[in-house]
Amino acid sequence: MATSNTLFGSRASSEPDVEAAQGTFESESKLFSEVPLHDVDEKKQEQEHSQSWEWMSLHDETKELRHRDAFGRILKIAEDDDREYRIRPDDGKLELLEVQSFGDVGNDRVAWKRIGKPKNRTPALIRLSNWTFSSVRKPMLQDFYSPISRVTTVEKIRRVTMVALKWLPSCILMIFMLLMPKNLEGEHRNKGFYDPIRYKDWGYTKVARNPAENRRISAGHENEDDESAALLQQEKIQPSRPCQDHRRIPSWTSAVSDSDSLMDARYDDLPGRHFRPRYLCFLTPDGGCTTRRVSDYIKEQDNVTNPEYVFLSYTRRQFCVATEDELKGWDVTEEERRIRTDLGPRHRQMLKNYGIEAARAAGVPAFWLDYECLGCEHSSVVADNDDVWRICDIVRAAYSMIIVLGPSFTNPHEPFSAAAKDYWFHEWGTRLWTLPEILLCPDEHRIRIYSVGDPDEEPEQLAKRNFASRAWSDAKTVRQLIDHYEGSIHLTPLELVSIALECFETRTTDQRSGGDMSYALMGLLRRRPRVDRSDSSFEAFARLSLANDSDELLERLICMLPSDGRAEWHHVRDAWGVRLWDIEPLTQVAGIVEKDKVLLDGAYGASITWKSMKPHAFIVKQTLMRKITKILLRGSPVYLILSVMGVANLSISYQTERQYISSHLITFLFVLSIVFLFPAVVIALAAPWMLRKVYRGKFWSTQASFIGVEGVPADIGECEKRLFGYNHGRLQWSAAGSVHSRHHHRHGECVPAAPRLITSSASPSPFGNRTRAFTLIDTFNMTATAFYAERPPSAVVVCGREGGMLRGILCSYDWRSQTFCREAVVRMRTLALDRLFRVDRFRFALRHPRSGGAGA
Repeated sequence: MATSNTLFGSRASSEPDVEAAQGTFESESKLFSEVPLHDVDEKKQEQEHSQSWEWMSLHDETKELRHRDAFGRILKIAEDDDREYRIRPDDGKLELLEVQSFGDVGNDRVAWKRIGKPKNRTPALIRLSNWTFSSVRKPMLQDFYSPISRVTTVEKIRRVTMVALKWLPSCILMIFMLLMPKNLEGEHRNKGFYDPIRYKDWGYTKVARNPAENRRISAGHENEDDESAALLQQEKIQPSRPCQDHRRIPSWTSAVSDSDSLMDARYDDLPGRHFRPRYLCFLTPDGGCTTRRVSDYIKEQDNVTNPEYVFLSYTRRQFCVATEDELKGWDVTEEERRIRTDLGPRHRQMLKNYGIEAARAAGVPAFWLDYECLGCEHSSVVADNDDVWRICDIVRAAYSMIIVLGPSFTNPHEPFSAAAKDYWFHEWGTRLWTLPEILLCPDEHRIRIYSVGDPDEEPEQLAKRNFASRAWSDAKTVRQLIDHYEGSIHLTPLELVSIALECFETRTTDQRSGGDMSYALMGLLRRRPRVDRSDSSFEAFARLSLANDSDELLERLICMLPSDGRAEWHHVRDAWGVRLWDIEPLTQVAGIVEKDKVLLDGAYGASITWKSMKPHAFIVKQTLMRKITKILLRGSPVYLILSVMGVANLSISYQTERQYISSHLITFLFVLSIVFLFPAVVIALAAPWMLRKVYRGKFWSTQASFIGVEGVPADIGECEKRLFGYNHGRLQWSAAGSVHSRHHHRHGECVPAAPRLITSSASPSPFGNRTRAFTLIDTFNMTATAFYAERPPSAVVVCGREGGMLRGILCSYDWRSQTFCREAVVRMRTLALDRLFRVDRFRFALRHPRSGGAGA
């Protein structure tokens, strides 16, 4: 198994030979029908596929899905096939996932093929050597400080006796085995590198980071909101030139009006930010109010550019402002619909009265109320109005802000009291959109709080900096955001977004779209992409992250392991307690793919082998003694046979032909043969010991690969024997590779220990009922890491680093969408990068489409 140092090449010359894989491909599986890509018509090619398709009889009438591999071969698989597949690293073909295991892993139904204990592929000579010493072999414990029972003298004598009885038969067998040439140095491939991931993405993204990569829309296409449209629509802007005629310079009023919708489009190619609301409720001399377009009001007034106004905040958990037409589409009982219909006009008028009172108290001519100032007809909120997503601009431009509190629908007749007001305040604070309103409102005036039924004439006034402890249970987290917007502390973009996500995920809202949380977060950032109501929550956040300088937040987020396997993507708490800014990304999000996927580029990766444990090559120090021992051992059968033949031949010659040969010469040759025979016999008798001596010692390097095992092996020394021939305790459990890894502190050293995992399929898992235990063996770092996942991951993708270790994302492969899906996250040594290949840009999802939760 020892190999020379030249076997493991440098990265510059380490790309594996793929010429054979790029040649003519032949069908190797009854499950697939393959057709190489040539210059043929697409329809004709699909017809050939359908004619040559061979599948099980139960799938004859089912729909088939198309899969294209890295080398362009097209495969068709039945749509209802729910089995797990992997990409074969040697030729890029798709194959059924077969998983090995040690011990009992249960008999429940799984989507992969269980093959049980892997076949022992170590050379017979090595196995014979292990069998000889099996009686006295010292246990190589992975936990060095586990108690070892003392061996009695009688037991020692019995063990030595067993070895003595095995010794002579073992020596005789070894002599004959050494006559037959056999590679004892293990398998060497990829010049010592890990098995690559043969993957290529053939499709378009929904939104690409570079708009040039987006799918082009045909000239006759009328739908400008097609999902393939670029995130940043290019607009040709004429360069500004100094105007010589001052009479042609537009007035400030008209300039502001014209730039309302083009402000960001001219500078950032993004939807415009508002200088002011489109509509406001203006006070009238008769004590009422009227809703008017702000631009019309400005034209009627002299020396007015932006009218001051009060922003009114409330929650629809306490006030029903929906119109009768809106209530028709609500999923409520008829009784509740009737009650809300009766409450609607009264609550709308009540909020108007509070707005009128607040505007007069502030000395401003108007106030802003959402259901009055967002709808086109000024009567109700129109869900399709884009101004709904730009309320942040309206809050920023306000003169001051007021909050109106009242009893919730669960107890509509609750009278006012100090305790009731605190509850109403807390309920207001649990809503999603109220948090950005507080963060963005001006701080030069205190926020006035009105409560329904409050007998005090004056409302309570509260400074923004004091809101955190009054309104929210997560006051410590919210206070950081408030201090940032008040200017007392400064948060980096990464800290701002991560803390805001942590706050928003605990709040509720009446969802307008799947991306409401991201659109609420959008108001806190400068650059805001166009709202796409077809976006899911993750897609909306991904678009927002690409549009802003978020310090690679999305790239860091995918490297994290949620503390709860069933947590959503916006759960930014890592199972190791690491924060987002502690992770250094090694990859880049190149685009957003539909259905909660992103396109990653620049990652390192390797395939995981699940169905075999072949002997691996390794390098040990080539000492003079080891070289001489190997020569003697390999030549011992020849020495022994020639010596025996020489003695026998001379004996016969002495008896039959002594009259022709000098007796002194025969005696000399006979003695010489005896002299050679003696060391040959000694070498033959010492062959078991010499064989262990040659292949024993510290590894200087090994053939790198990832080996997967279902369950947790009780003795990883058995795995080491199958991979390297002997168990000398080189393969150890990782000290901090997963959240289940353990280690001891002894004599100032960190000593790894075996993990304590639930291996029975009937036992509950801390990461969901569908997760089960697996073990990942890294033959380069010589570590074994136990983790939980729903399905066996077929690839390791390194996307970041933290704490001096790499973040390896263990991914299963969803062949339907050709996407790698996160199953678990492990930590591995940085040295692994020296043996990993780059992965071509690939589709990645935080969760498998048929998943119930993430693993750990």
